[in-house]
Amino acid sequence: MASGSRAYAGSGAADGTDAPTAVPARQLHALRLIWTDCAGLRRCRVLPLAAPGGALPAIGLTKACNGMGVNGDSLIPASGLTASGEVRLTPDPSTYVPQLPWYPAHGMACCDLLERSGAPWSCCPRSALARCLGRLSERCGLTLRAGFELEFVLLRPTAAPPGGLGGSGWEPVDSALYCLTSGFDAQCAVLDAMVSALLECGIGVVQYHKEAAPGQFEIATAPADALLAADRLVQSKEVISAVARRHGLAVTFVPKPMAKEAGSGCHMHLSLWKDGESAMPGERGGADGSPSLSAAASAFFGGVLSHLPALLPFMSPSCGTDWGSYARLRPGCWAGAFACWGWDNREAPLRATRPGGAETTNFELKSTDGTTNPYIALAAVACAGGIGLEYGAALPPPVDGAPEGAAPALPGTLAEALAALEADRPLRAAVAEGLGPELVRAYLAVRAGEAEARPSLRDVLLRY
Repeated sequence: MASGSRAYAGSGAADGTDAPTAVPARQLHALRLIWTDCAGLRRCRVLPLAAPGGALPAIGLTKACNGMGVNGDSLIPASGLTASGEVRLTPDPSTYVPQLPWYPAHGMACCDLLERSGAPWSCCPRSALARCLGRLSERCGLTLRAGFELEFVLLRPTAAPPGGLGGSGWEPVDSALYCLTSGFDAQCAVLDAMVSALLECGIGVVQYHKEAAPGQFEIATAPADALLAADRLVQSKEVISAVARRHGLAVTFVPKPMAKEAGSGCHMHLSLWKDGESAMPGERGGADGSPSLSAAASAFFGGVLSHLPALLPFMSPSCGTDWGSYARLRPGCWAGAFACWGWDNREAPLRATRPGGAETTNFELKSTDGTTNPYIALAAVACAGGIGLEYGAALPPPVDGAPEGAAPALPGTLAEALAALEADRPLRAAVAEGLGPELVRAYLAVRAGEAEARPSLRDVLLRY
């Protein structure tokens, strides 16, 4: 509806499957309207519900809300946004979760930021992703699908505050190693509660396990069309964080909360589809027994790889020298520090998986982390892949083994990544067209403002 309201009369489920079709009477008291800002922070306004099944008015929101960084609620002037003017925080019924498993009196929905006319606001990340995906479909007949690996550190209060990580009063729940059965078993109650809550919210879970760093775990979500996948990622973080709180714990998605331990990523698993079938496989396998890739897959991911250094500000955007994105992207850490791809090469930032059984090839892009805005990151990836499709790019030979010496290093700081973006005229033009120049300006200004403010680990630990 143009400017006034949206009725919750559709499927009501985040995945469009069986779910209540209206607000439950006497149970749901309020709806959390969630958006993700340029800093990658999840924010919400809460709408009390007077009656079930009714139309829900959109809520006014100052445009300044998309021009603030993780360091604090101060408008960054270079964002181009001001305290004048409002947008309408408008819930998308397809993302509606009728009842939160941990607090059944509330539901949640992801929102678009719309002008009063009903048109998408130029600085709405969710609308920008929808626009980029629409162009990929219109120009190439392709659909981008994504799944995510959510890595996080589970925290408990320290015995003697203010110790813990960065003097925050929080410390990892264990010192267990990767996939150690005892480490998983010790936390299986809270982990099972997280997975159960995700499933109740209509979010598919592929697997979950203990990760390498102290207190670190991973939950991998099922693939979906890219816009729905981004919505599910936002809602998954809400679920995981809330369930931890109900157990007296906390989680952090910060990329590098412990300097000498493995970092936390938010790896994307990406694939292309056409007419309901995978557009990834080619006609013949390689001479080495590796699967072949279609021309479309090689072109799309060739575009992603060739523009990867300039894509990093949209995927690895946080500035903290000791906790941020580039503290995680180091050689030998399985995070992808060199510009290359490879079949099942976990040191490559772009890892092609070998299909088996009913599985199909997908590319794991490791450059994203928990400080990313998933809508902006996926939109930028779609733009880079679109360049590859337009100009017939192709992937170079895959790298097998350690990439150091076989591929150029990726930018090692946010400043270097921003310089790579400035030098990449084709990608800058593509993201300006796809995301819109206003959103690109606001986003980059917010990230640069955060770098200038230099927030500490203690400041950001529980904000992500």
